[in-house]
Amino acid sequence: MKREEYTKKFTHEDTPGWTAIDDVLENLYPGQKPKHWAATPHYSIGGEDPIDGISIYEAYEQDEKYYHFVTYGFSNLYYDEENCEEEFSNWGFELTFRIKPFHLDEAYPI
Repeated sequence: MKREEYTKKFTHEDTPGWTAIDDVLENLYPGQKPKHWAATPHYSIGGEDPIDGISIYEAYEQDEKYYHFVTYGFSNLYYDEENCEEEFSNWGFELTFRIKPFHLDEAYPI
């Protein structure tokens, strides 16, 4: 996205990368509120954890339950007009994977 378009669309208060991830997940899991763990403080402001957070969604395939984990922080999550025209956002990816719970997993991950 060109800088002029970026600065018209977003402000310093916006989180364009985070919002883009959330928008995709809302399409996959409409109305589902994920379990979310956040690093405190976030890495972007000096925290020691290398990512800012992880969300977990319940996913079902062929009537089998899975947990879908998604990271936040390998891509650029926050307003950054200096790098908005780059081909990749920070590292250019987030980790996402599904885990099938085993018989001792009786509740949503705590």
